[in-house]
Amino acid sequence: MIFRVAEPGGTVNSWETSLPEKWGTVLSMAKSKFRIGDKVKVIGMSPVTYPPGMKDELGTEKLFKSMLGKVYTVRGFDKYGNVELEPKRLNTVWVEPEFLKLRARKTKSRKAQ
Repeated sequence: MIFRVAEPGGTVNSWETSLPEKWGTVLSMAKSKFRIGDKVKVIGMSPVTYPPGMKDELGTEKLFKSMLGKVYTVRGFDKYGNVELEPKRLNTVWVEPEFLKLRARKTKSRKAQ
């Protein structure tokens, strides 16, 4: 699978994990257990590998590690079913659902009568 992080200024930092690409297809077919507006806790992350000679110059791995154990609001989803979170202003990350735990469900607003 590929992690992507949108950095300030529109730069997108990507790296590949050791998870099989077919998992992305399986995740995209499954109905998400999360909804936009839900509060989720980050409980894990995929192992990260880089090609020889490549460094994490933008601090992407550090950003993901800093998210562990913290609660964020679900902002959206990508085509593979990954959950879009905003850990810092101007940073957007996508996390596999299996690394998230639902903390609070956004309630549906009721119409005033």
